[in-house]
Amino acid sequence: WEHAFAAEKHRASGDYEAMVTEIAAGLEENPDNASLLYDLGCAEALAGRLDDALEHVARALELKPEWADHASKDTDLEEVRKMPGWPL
Repeated sequence: WEHAFAAEKHRASGDYEAMVTEIAAGLEENPDNASLLYDLGCAEALAGRLDDALEHVARALELKPEWADHASKDTDLEEVRKMPGWPL
């Protein structure tokens, strides 16, 4: 969670690529961490990296299917939900 927490400073500044980088570093250490996968997908969506976002959110929801309702309303994922392949 430390990486996701640290990445939030980049959200405030609008530097979504830095946000992606910060969260991805945590994911390297914890590749099946559903929270990091979901947060990375949100950051990627904000950065306009929609294919990557869809992939990471899909994996997060495989690990935590109970998060599907939240994902269906998360404003970070608004553009991702318009993509083929959604709903997950």
